[in-house]
Amino acid sequence: MPTVGAIVLAAGFSRRFGSVKLNARLPGGHSVLEQSLLKLQASAVSDIIVAGRQELAALGCYDCMLQLRKPCRLVITEHSELGMGHSLAEAAKVIPEHWGAALVCLADMPYINPQTVDKLIKHSRSDRIIVPVYQEHRGHPVCFGADFFLEIANSQGDSGARHVLGRHVTRTETLEVDDPGIIKDIDRPGDLE
Repeated sequence: MPTVGAIVLAAGFSRRFGSVKLNARLPGGHSVLEQSLLKLQASAVSDIIVAGRQELAALGCYDCMLQLRKPCRLVITEHSELGMGHSLAEAAKVIPEHWGAALVCLADMPYINPQTVDKLIKHSRSDRIIVPVYQEHRGHPVCFGADFFLEIANSQGDSGARHVLGRHVTRTETLEVDDPGIIKDIDRPGDLE
């Protein structure tokens, strides 16, 4: 089984939320980002790269990274206002050589079960893209094998790595999971409940 790390996209602008989403508190008391990172920490990912932006760092959004037991690196993205693809590209440029695959995670999806992450890791391969599916709905995180890292590092716009998925349909596999967390994100304050 290859070493699999996680890239967490955490440089968004929370336009629909109305305030800084990453710092919003969930019913258990953790922030949205903290809960997302704790779920990854409870999984078999080797280490974590968080793609963030300077304004959110100044607000303390990434301070929760200091509590993690797994190696976690913050990459401040230069052009996050141009879309998620730019943040992903900058994070992908610092993927360690020992990673055989990378889970691309969204910071506003704190309900993903660590066992789902482990299942994705177990099925990962350097020449495959694995997409989790819950009740016929595709979700996150998506696991990209090392063969796709260069393409991910050239991502642009607001579609993240969707263009990579589109180009490699025959090398993309779906994986059924019993986890509604893969399709449940935080867009508005009501989603915190």
